[in-house]
Amino acid sequence: MDSTGGTFHLRVALVFAVLSVLALSSGFVFVFLEGVPAALDSLFRDDAYYCFDWARSVVEGRGPRVGGGAPTSGVHLLWELVLMIPALAGSRAVELCAAPIGAVAVLLAALVLGRSVRAAGGGRYVPWITGLLLLGNSLVVVEACNGQESGLGALAMAWALHEARASRLRFTFAGVLATFARSDLFLFVAALALQRPGAWWERCLGPAVALLLYAAVNLALTGRPLQDSAEPMAWLFHQRFEATDPGWRDWLRTLWWWGRPVAFGSPFVLAGALGTACLLAVPFRALFDRLPLSSAAAVLGITAMVGLGGDDLLIPCLAIVLALLPQASTHAGFPLREVVAPLGGAVALVALHSLIRWYPRDYYWVPIGVIGTWAIGRTLAGGGPRSVAAVVAIVAFPAGSFLAAIEGRFAPWDAHLRESEHALDAAAHHLDILVPEVLAEGERIGAFNSGHLTWRLGDRVVNLDGVVNRPAFEALRAGRMGAWLDEQGIRWLCDNPQQFSLDPTQPHACGAWFGTGFDPADDLEEWARFVDVDPESTDRRGTETVALYRLGGGFERPVRALRLDWLDRSGGFAPQTLVWVGRAGEELVRDVSYAPDEPPQTLARAIPGVPLAIVLRPPTRPGSGTRIYVRGREEAMLHQYGPR
Repeated sequence: MDSTGGTFHLRVALVFAVLSVLALSSGFVFVFLEGVPAALDSLFRDDAYYCFDWARSVVEGRGPRVGGGAPTSGVHLLWELVLMIPALAGSRAVELCAAPIGAVAVLLAALVLGRSVRAAGGGRYVPWITGLLLLGNSLVVVEACNGQESGLGALAMAWALHEARASRLRFTFAGVLATFARSDLFLFVAALALQRPGAWWERCLGPAVALLLYAAVNLALTGRPLQDSAEPMAWLFHQRFEATDPGWRDWLRTLWWWGRPVAFGSPFVLAGALGTACLLAVPFRALFDRLPLSSAAAVLGITAMVGLGGDDLLIPCLAIVLALLPQASTHAGFPLREVVAPLGGAVALVALHSLIRWYPRDYYWVPIGVIGTWAIGRTLAGGGPRSVAAVVAIVAFPAGSFLAAIEGRFAPWDAHLRESEHALDAAAHHLDILVPEVLAEGERIGAFNSGHLTWRLGDRVVNLDGVVNRPAFEALRAGRMGAWLDEQGIRWLCDNPQQFSLDPTQPHACGAWFGTGFDPADDLEEWARFVDVDPESTDRRGTETVALYRLGGGFERPVRALRLDWLDRSGGFAPQTLVWVGRAGEELVRDVSYAPDEPPQTLARAIPGVPLAIVLRPPTRPGSGTRIYVRGREEAMLHQYGPR
């Protein structure tokens, strides 16, 4: 190839690379232009507040605990140690700093990935393209700002990739940081160690040191080698399934359902399909080099036809296209030996959380997004100008546009998750009004989703599912939660109603483990309810409601359980909370101006004597408005307006 032709192809490659970055970054833009303004009031997940409170508790001298529970290792130690720095300045500083720290961690991860790609021969532009692609991954960016360890995990994963071929000491240090940033990253560290040069014991040294230090710290904190958060939720999911008395067909169906994503299904698509396809294309290319082109094309056609029903085979299809590109030097420029470890680590991560634990969460897949971005950069760095132009022009730009649209759907959390977080946040903010008037001095509240509540009410809240309170998990596992609550003197419970359900088919239903004879309809007396209503969602899964219960009932209700005159009229586009006590048969409804032909939407039905604290988020459509009133009465209790 002459220099003129090489320069021309390089320019074409750069143009299409920039367009690809913009396409993939549309998810990033969508998040910050659409998602963040709607989520500023409740940006953090409930579990994030466990980390917040652990750091605050240590700084304040109360030891490594969350709320009123036993000493705990918390969730992920390195993130909690980082949060101790803003905790020195107070609780508000932790809330203000958590998201920016996560965002900075992702920026640093982008820089580290760029350096790693540059070391592989990425030249001047490919490292920048790689870093921008990471910042354009909506999953990585959103979850880095969720108050949890995701941003730090992304940085640790990028650093481990960068140090994969470094000296034994540097790689071991990177492995220790990754394991303490997120314990499941140990799988990636072990996979990367397997491809390092040297004897087997030299390759095992780094992961062994990381695992031993991790276990030693947990033993020092709680007397157990694993962090407290590792077991409870997975145990509950398995126990719920066994409570349905499954037959062998049910077991096969369930194992197929949870095992299906391991074959490059939805987690890989969510984390970045193009990046995973770049990894997978390398062994495919090695295979197709030994097959006639017609056979490879037939494989592609069959795979595409089978994959029309969903995204389960989207990545294999895309990988086959990449592998068949005649100018895409994925085999020569991106050697198979560099692919095996990160690809194996990614599959192991999905297998752990999906196939083994049955408890996948979106933020678990952030490391896959980091590795996939590295794979794109490494693919571009491995070939000449023609291969760069072929990969980016033929595949990356159209695939990036399509995948950005897919990932954009996941950018703001699903409606039911937002409603759940808002309802928990409403309960946490308003229980400080209710607690002094209802609870006696020293009385505590038990909650399964206890993060928001613990952060607002401190040690008056006790975690019940055991994520950060091992004694509660032991009681739950023994099926004696009710007896344990009696022993602890806990008479108040606050959570989603479905948490206390006896139906094992309901998500997170724990009522069956309270003990024989427990019936939430008889044993829980509702004292207040907190409801979040999303004007853009009609899906109701039970998580949009959080209620405060008295366990056992039979107690005299105070004359005033809540300050009924409290109403947030802060204006703007922030959610407002309407506290309503209705009469029997009354309904609180809402009309929306942009749907005049639709019947009024029922927000809540009155429970006589029970205060309902209803979170009302305004409509997002420009020029729209809503009116909230009691059905049968024309006088509006509240008006809300969308942007002008």
